[in-house]
Amino acid sequence: INLVEVEGCGALRQLVAAAATANPRTSSAYRPYLITGTDTALGQQVGLLTRVDPAEDLWRSDARVQYPLPGSACNYDPDRSGRNTRSSPSRSSGSSKHYFARIRVGRKNITVAGVHFKALPTDPVSCAQREAQAAVIAAELRRGRALG
Repeated sequence: INLVEVEGCGALRQLVAAAATANPRTSSAYRPYLITGTDTALGQQVGLLTRVDPAEDLWRSDARVQYPLPGSACNYDPDRSGRNTRSSPSRSSGSSKHYFARIRVGRKNITVAGVHFKALPTDPVSCAQREAQAAVIAAELRRGRALG
């Protein structure tokens, strides 16, 4: 289970405890995992509750992608964004709220991602940033798949 806008590991542990009180037969088997993100504005995290322990520690990607992406559907024009492009000439975005986990299911390793993309998907600037964030996540998932 992917949870977004989490304060930290303590909140995940409290949720597991509350769920176990309500339904001990199933909920007590869940374990919380979280890797601290880089969201400095709100301090929000993304967490994982699972009954199958990850095969290795959760990890993040600090990669960034230039936007707008080729073929973007966001209608974003960087020259008309209304933002001071001199103070931020590189127009790139990464994902501050995400994790990757490798979970072994039978004889296969599966890479899963928990993600919380930027808000306001209909705003052209936010949309273009979300596309860049998705490109970062997709690249890391492809890397995970290649590892087997």
